[in-house]
Amino acid sequence: DLLASGLEPGNAESGLVFGSDVPIVRADPADSVRAAVARRRDRASEASSINAGQAISEAEAWRCFACTG
Repeated sequence: DLLASGLEPGNAESGLVFGSDVPIVRADPADSVRAAVARRRDRASEASSINAGQAISEAEAWRCFACTG
């Protein structure tokens, strides 16, 4: 929904930027990318997906972590 509203992945001034919840979760952006794409954590069932309609592509998720000014 955020990207559909016009936010640009990874643009710090007018977009969507991902961060980390370290030390609550591992310092591995790949975990968060998978969660953004699948809308669930690794090894979780598809039935446990949260808001599956808000999934984004893997490329968009990685751009959200590769923040640009």
